[in-house]
Amino acid sequence: MFSLELLPDAIVAGALVGCFYAAVNIGLPVAFGLLDVPHVAHPAFLVLGSYGAYVLGQHGWDSLLSGLALMPVFFVLRVLVYRFYRETFERGGWRDGTSHIVMSPLELMQRLSCTGPASHGCI
Repeated sequence: MFSLELLPDAIVAGALVGCFYAAVNIGLPVAFGLLDVPHVAHPAFLVLGSYGAYVLGQHGWDSLLSGLALMPVFFVLRVLVYRFYRETFERGGWRDGTSHIVMSPLELMQRLSCTGPASHGCI
């Protein structure tokens, strides 16, 4: 049976989880879009890593230590997934033959400043 006593807790927990996902994903589409880095399964890796830390915590690991232990594992996994993506979908590069982007910090700041609605004269 549904308990109305749990409803406020469920609403607060849902809002907190939603805010966490929003905070994780708020800057990624903008940053990855400007830098031309694909946004491949980032939220899935975040949830999978969180679940891995939870499972290790259930087996007596400290939460910080479990996160540090999983970091290299997920780094290697992420590199493998990105390599697969790149070899499968981006093998040919861009239409003009460019295969990667190299920008100085000044060029990056200029491109970031050209993202607003009134960005006239930007490349």
